[in-house]
Amino acid sequence: LFPVLAQLDPLVTQLSKGAKDFSPSPSELTSLIQSSYSAPRTLLVKFTDDTLDETDKMASVLSATTTQLTVRELPGT
Repeated sequence: LFPVLAQLDPLVTQLSKGAKDFSPSPSELTSLIQSSYSAPRTLLVKFTDDTLDETDKMASVLSATTTQLTVRELPGT
């Protein structure tokens, strides 16, 4: 839980400065996952009404790693 919380401060800072795009880009993220992702377990949360959702693509990339992958779908955006 703490690693997730540690990511929130930089994210809020980027948003407050007007950031609209995030880094790494989707293609950069895919490359990073393929080359160095090593978490033993991963939870992806998919929202039913999210038009920007890339959970299925991310699940495909993660399925090629050694992580134990769980995908959950929740209502909303």
